[in-house]
Amino acid sequence: MAEKKIRCAIGGGLTTAAVLAAAEIAAAFFLPLPLRGLVQMIVAVVLLAVILAARFFYSIKLTASIDDLSKFCAAAKESMSTLTAAIARLSTGDLTSSVPVPKFPEVAKAQSTFPALSKAMEGLAEAVRQSFDGFDEITNEPCLRTFYVGSDTFEEGLAAGEAIGRLVGRGRVCAIIGDYNSVVYKLRVKGVTAKLAEKYPGLEVVETKECFESGEKVYAAVIEFLKKHRGLECVYVAEGSTPQYAAKAVVDSGRAGKTVVVAHDTTDATMKYVAKGVIGATISGPLRTGARLGDKII
Repeated sequence: MAEKKIRCAIGGGLTTAAVLAAAEIAAAFFLPLPLRGLVQMIVAVVLLAVILAARFFYSIKLTASIDDLSKFCAAAKESMSTLTAAIARLSTGDLTSSVPVPKFPEVAKAQSTFPALSKAMEGLAEAVRQSFDGFDEITNEPCLRTFYVGSDTFEEGLAAGEAIGRLVGRGRVCAIIGDYNSVVYKLRVKGVTAKLAEKYPGLEVVETKECFESGEKVYAAVIEFLKKHRGLECVYVAEGSTPQYAAKAVVDSGRAGKTVVVAHDTTDATMKYVAKGVIGATISGPLRTGARLGDKII
């Protein structure tokens, strides 16, 4: 509403300026010489007032936009300080720390003035929210285990990201996970994105779908990926029971040899597609000592 009023004011001012200019031209032809100077002076004063009013209204809009962005930056700084302190407590063995997901002020006023910057800040806000969610997933339930023996799922994700980077180099990745509520799948995907950001910035996970380890849903999801993202370079399957369905979708779409599948575990069904070259790598634990990429060890 405020922006509409500003536009109306500026538009009205420009209309007034045009009318006054026309009046001055008419005065030059029809008024006696002594009155022409007076008309010209009045026109000049009114035009100056219109220009100053337009600049005033625009400066209000600009100030409001900058104020919005300043509040956003202050909220982001405070949020990251909170998260840093929580991580420090976690590093000392405190598993009771939790952090509330931050609320960022809207940047609505800045969207029309700085649209690109506003969009980038909204993306930053979403990334910060995901970071807080990820931290709380670790500490929101008391851990009663004395110790844990098994694969490090984040390390598995790092290994998968390394495999994707080596096989593809640059391009887009679509991910399949079993369940958004599963920490295992989330940590694997986070491991992939962390490795890509660290070592292969030309690669990006552009979409993730939840398929509940259903072969039919995985097949349908990959078909949809390939239609939506033309020339898709990689499909990452973050669980071990359905990679063959993702591979079959790639083959049926005529993308074998063009879209590579990276998966987990070495089931017989998965290894058949590894042998055919459709699945370029599969990660098999236990990790922290190594990852099996098909028939290769890294």
